[in-house]
Amino acid sequence: MKSRLVSKSMNRFFMEVANHKLLTLRAILTGWTLWLITTTTQWHDLLMSYLGLSGKAIRVIWPGWSSHRWVYAVVPALLVWSYSCLIGWLVGRFHPTAPVQMVSAFAIFLSLFEAKHMIAEARNPSSFASVMIVWALRDIGVIVSVVVGGIWAARAKNLQPSS
Repeated sequence: MKSRLVSKSMNRFFMEVANHKLLTLRAILTGWTLWLITTTTQWHDLLMSYLGLSGKAIRVIWPGWSSHRWVYAVVPALLVWSYSCLIGWLVGRFHPTAPVQMVSAFAIFLSLFEAKHMIAEARNPSSFASVMIVWALRDIGVIVSVVVGGIWAARAKNLQPSS
């Protein structure tokens, strides 16, 4: 029963993509444009100021937090995951005819892009395994966040009163 449901939803995904090639391309470009914001220096500055502010806030509750190195990876990842969720939501809201399929198309594109970078970095002999694990977890979190944002957009569309 479960395999039939999965094959049915996969079939619907491929039919929507095949029937709406330009809409799929627009969804990928919309998500990609929003994702490119994370490569700007303004994003980096925002991330660093957020890390500084959250560090001050965490120090009130947990004075010895800075001796734990994992916090430096988790706090920025939470911000990136939140932004990725917003990207998924926006892609879903901008494509109301098939929000789940369009967000899925962007998530697949982003997964392939990030996987290409991960493979290239893994082949680098000077890369550290711990850094690769943190990057992989961050990237998996990004993809999951994009999909969650898209699901929220689809649910918001379904909850709106029809006029």
